[in-house]
Amino acid sequence: MADYEYTPVNDKAIRLLNLLPGQPNHALRIQLKTFSLSHPLPKYEALSYAWGSSKKPDKVVVIACTHHVEGLKHLRRSRSLNETTFTIRGNLVVTQNLATALCHLRWTDESRNLWIDAICINQQDVVERGAQVAIMGAIYTNASQILVWLGPESEDSALAVETLSLIGSQVEVDWGQTPPELKPGQDGHPSFALVNHAIRSLDDRTWRVLDAFFSRPWFTRLWIWQEVRLANFAWVICGTAAISWTVLGNAVYILFDQQLRNPLAVAYRIGDMYNMFSTQARFLLSTLDKTNSATCTDPRDRIYSLMNLVEKVECIVGLKPDYSAKPHEIFQQVVMRYRERHGHLNILSLCEMSGTDIERPTWVPDLSKRRMCQPLNFPRSCWMSKTECSFLGDLEQNQNLANAKVLRVTGMHVTTVETVKQLWSRPESIYDVSKSAYVLRDLLRSLEPYRPYVAGGSMIEAFCRAVHGDNFADNHFPEVTNMPTFSMSNDTLVDLLVSAATKPVRSYFSDATSGGLLDNRAFLITRKGYIGFAPQAARPGDEVCIILGCQSPLLLRPTHNGNYEVVGECYLQGVMHGEAILGPLLAPWTSAKVIFVPGQGFQSGLFNGKTRETGIEDPRLGPLPPGWRILEDDWMKSLPKYVNDETGEGFGTGEHYHINEFYDPRMTAQALIARGVTLRKIDLV
Repeated sequence: MADYEYTPVNDKAIRLLNLLPGQPNHALRIQLKTFSLSHPLPKYEALSYAWGSSKKPDKVVVIACTHHVEGLKHLRRSRSLNETTFTIRGNLVVTQNLATALCHLRWTDESRNLWIDAICINQQDVVERGAQVAIMGAIYTNASQILVWLGPESEDSALAVETLSLIGSQVEVDWGQTPPELKPGQDGHPSFALVNHAIRSLDDRTWRVLDAFFSRPWFTRLWIWQEVRLANFAWVICGTAAISWTVLGNAVYILFDQQLRNPLAVAYRIGDMYNMFSTQARFLLSTLDKTNSATCTDPRDRIYSLMNLVEKVECIVGLKPDYSAKPHEIFQQVVMRYRERHGHLNILSLCEMSGTDIERPTWVPDLSKRRMCQPLNFPRSCWMSKTECSFLGDLEQNQNLANAKVLRVTGMHVTTVETVKQLWSRPESIYDVSKSAYVLRDLLRSLEPYRPYVAGGSMIEAFCRAVHGDNFADNHFPEVTNMPTFSMSNDTLVDLLVSAATKPVRSYFSDATSGGLLDNRAFLITRKGYIGFAPQAARPGDEVCIILGCQSPLLLRPTHNGNYEVVGECYLQGVMHGEAILGPLLAPWTSAKVIFVPGQGFQSGLFNGKTRETGIEDPRLGPLPPGWRILEDDWMKSLPKYVNDETGEGFGTGEHYHINEFYDPRMTAQALIARGVTLRKIDLV
């Protein structure tokens, strides 16, 4: 039988398939029908699934209805195929996993309307594919429900669904809170005690079953972030067992909350799921971070799959999906749109030099690959500075900016790397905390731990802050209980210095070794005596620079012709809070790594040890220039927004917000030069 040939569909219409009834041993038969989005759509369900291997594919028979009654409408009422005459239109090749899903979803006595990407989109037509991806949000939003197909029953998956249903049906979680929490009154409810008892009673077999369940390929797909978030309702189906997405989320919350009781591998898988449920996908950079471990077949989908998740002000909203373009061209377009839309260059923190030949400039992050290094937590090395940059076709002429090769930025040189020592790669840091801790101990011993550090204090104190990213319980406000204080971690380092390699490592230091911050990193020592870490591609001679408009320091590599390549984001103890530009923080001020503002989320700022107050205004900056003020409004209250009522500069007011003018007037190039800061132009290639 010939292959089915698609009839073209425009960019404001979709195809729906009608899965015809049949017995388990019957061939799969479907109808395809086109519907305009400008008219009411028939009721349909959308399938979310993993495509699976293309080896040993199966076939679906596409038929046309020749009865005078319109096919889909008729078949929704029809109980018998004998009432209608069909003409075979051809075969569609599908993966085995999809064919298995269709067999499970097919009813024996009634047809079923579905939307399935592999069938409803002509995957061989890149123009149609791009147009349909652009309206994917509408497709999933209009579906009556989403059917998540995990695959047939195996490895006691029925027990996994039963266990998750038992746990998740006893509680309700408010995922809209930051952080998520149980809805009021549930902590003391008898069912909550039942849940805790159930988790404590889980045996090794059940944990293995849960591990196998969350290891199914569907959970690693990037597209599911959009598919289930846009759903009106979703069912997760595994063989003949099913659980609602809401109940599954409740169970994930409880299991994550009890993660210390989980075997390590299960804890990481549940942590990924917790991220999916809890992430408020508003901003591109944080969403890219949260979806970093998710997979997709086409690297361009790293961007296209997120377009319906982020806020309307984001640079990828309105981007036209183009599957004829090369992935690096899409990523470069995103960088340029990001600069234009937001006015800053924080997207450069995603760059990681891979050491392989690449077509793209090094200032364009390779989003096709999983980011190897964890992003830094609330860096403030150049907080709210105004970006000064331009895109150049080449160094001589400003032409063809869509394919710009040079990004000319304004910044300052901080120091040059003198020594590089590799730390560890995944998964060593995950599975052997003690071994990694002793790597750090030996490194510290080589640094003369009790000598003074260039930015103040002792080397051992600077080392402790650096390997934790300066992230401790006592610089969170209010103070948290799920991580050690600085003194706890520093005391552990002191113990490690004199310990034998067989002595267990106290949990106070485990965040530095198992938290992932140092995974796939290299330890740096600079000519000025600073210490820190950067991607593993770092080498002596690389320069630590601060770029206006980028909150993180960047490690740059000089080229033979005076340009620079981006190695990646780096941490340097003693410059992460603006010290290189503004000077040291003076008492009673210290950095506040994380400030939680109820109803607004988390932010970074400063702590006044005398008044015991936190804030985001930096006392080193002095008063605002004449005409400037801080704007009070409801959009992103956790960040200051500056406006000049006389000139109209800054963030704007009322309906006229200028998202790309999000800067502090005291942190412009002109203002910094007036303070004595040495800035220069840097050409990134």
